[in-house]
Amino acid sequence: MTEHFTPEKVNALLPRLRQWLTRMQTKKQHLGRVQEKLVELAIKAAGDGRLAEQELNATEQEAERLSREIDKLLEQIKALGCEVKDIDRGLVDFPARREGKRIYLCWQLGEEKVAFWHDVRSGFADRQPL
Repeated sequence: MTEHFTPEKVNALLPRLRQWLTRMQTKKQHLGRVQEKLVELAIKAAGDGRLAEQELNATEQEAERLSREIDKLLEQIKALGCEVKDIDRGLVDFPARREGKRIYLCWQLGEEKVAFWHDVRSGFADRQPL
């Protein structure tokens, strides 16, 4: 926890974070559908043939590509000094200080600006208004 964010600094990052998180959510949903298809194809391939095997390989490659793209987006966000806590909710924590103590500023997709914080040992359920 080296970076210490201010609400102003977090709010300046939000347009970029909104874009990245939305892309990540879309990719994660797509990955879920691809993984469901992989299960179906594995069953097909076990029962018969080469066609299912070829489709299975192509679908595995698609799943790997989506996973890499999600990881890349996570790394971009991490490089800013913040932490994605929940992709589905678009929940992000930002290391900060409050009254000399280490805290996290807490924001989630859909919120206009950062308006909450919580202790480093707690989480979303314990967040407090700034």
